[in-house]
Amino acid sequence: MKMLADHLLAKGEISWLEIIESAKVPVIKIRSQSCGLRADVVFNQPDGIETSKFIRARLKEFPQMKPLLLFLKYFLLQRGLHETYGGGMGSYLLCNVVLHFLQRHPAKSNPRQYAATSLGHLLHDFLKYYGQEFRYDSQGVSVLNGGCTFQKADRGFGNKGKGNGKGGISLCIESPMMPTMDLGGACFRMAVLRNLFHHGFHCICHLFVARSPPEVSMLCPLLLDPAHPVITDRYKLMSEQPVAMPGMKRASEQEEPPQESATVPEDKPPPKKKRRKASEQESVLASKPEASAPESWTDNVLVWEDL
Repeated sequence: MKMLADHLLAKGEISWLEIIESAKVPVIKIRSQSCGLRADVVFNQPDGIETSKFIRARLKEFPQMKPLLLFLKYFLLQRGLHETYGGGMGSYLLCNVVLHFLQRHPAKSNPRQYAATSLGHLLHDFLKYYGQEFRYDSQGVSVLNGGCTFQKADRGFGNKGKGNGKGGISLCIESPMMPTMDLGGACFRMAVLRNLFHHGFHCICHLFVARSPPEVSMLCPLLLDPAHPVITDRYKLMSEQPVAMPGMKRASEQEEPPQESATVPEDKPPPKKKRRKASEQESVLASKPEASAPESWTDNVLVWEDL
């Protein structure tokens, strides 16, 4: 592992490198010099390819999974809870957490409810489920064969995580590739994560109760910081990358559409409007219907029981 690290540094292809030997699976974390993207390198893990195939298949099965993962990854990253070796929720564990939520969501078995469920609904329900409803003390999760929950004592998992001290909780998730392994055992800061999900749920509820105007974002700044370096650097990176199709412009080169001129050509003077008599104006105003009042905020709220 150290030989590979020395070779990568000597080649000058990476701008940052970190070796984590104390993790359950030793890993080298690197960042590319040319594009700034990060990657993890591990050794002697033959199940990595099968794991990738499993996740890619689930992404095709659940199209909502990818955008939820992207948001939650940034959500945890900005709070330092995205790394497994630090007791947070790593990418693979997060994939299984989101997958279990989508497998058990009522919209999965109801086509009408599925069509009316947006990503905002799913984010709200996700934060509520893992922040309030899930029973961490007794339940475990399996994402195989459509997904289910089970009693941890029946599978022999028990409460073995580091976070199961006095007042601690643990997340038990059965590994899809190795059912005897608990993926959540290394997430010893699960109590902090549960409180974070609980807080995020109440942030979204606050926007609903406060009847915020439509232009107010549900994500920023209560849940995400748009000025975070990772977000700004990724946006800059995408704007500098070559476009996929020839002839198209990059995001940074997009020009604003020209505004229509309100001037009138000199050779054609504007037509003069005929002045109406006062009696005609009163009759026109009287014939116009009154503007209907806008719908109240509660008329636009989707109620699950009505579906």
